[in-house]
Amino acid sequence: MSIFHTAGIVRNCTPHTINIIAAHGDQESFTPCGTPCRVTEIREPCWLPGVDVPCVRVKFGDIQGLPGDGIAIVSGIVGSAVESAAIQGDSFPCTVISPDTGSTAVRNGDGRIVAVRGFRVHYVVTA
Repeated sequence: MSIFHTAGIVRNCTPHTINIIAAHGDQESFTPCGTPCRVTEIREPCWLPGVDVPCVRVKFGDIQGLPGDGIAIVSGIVGSAVESAAIQGDSFPCTVISPDTGSTAVRNGDGRIVAVRGFRVHYVVTA
């Protein structure tokens, strides 16, 4: 049984398998769909007083690779770029979520995330 109770297609648009553990204990893995979503960066050199190494300001550019429908699981950085663009009035063809890698994430003995217990919502398609 899927943790998603929707007729829409769920695509993992990251390059990594995403493991989910639901509150009721069900587990589900989403393998990469093969087309990762990316966001371009606009890098602007800047100077910080007292810092002797190069510094840059990074802004989000174009978002590439979002599917045309359904739910897209993306990285946190792509999700943030989608949120930022949506605030500016852009719309997207799919709902965009990312793994919630905060305090509820499941970590192994080395501190690496092995599963998440939920998602962060960045954009929801409304009918």
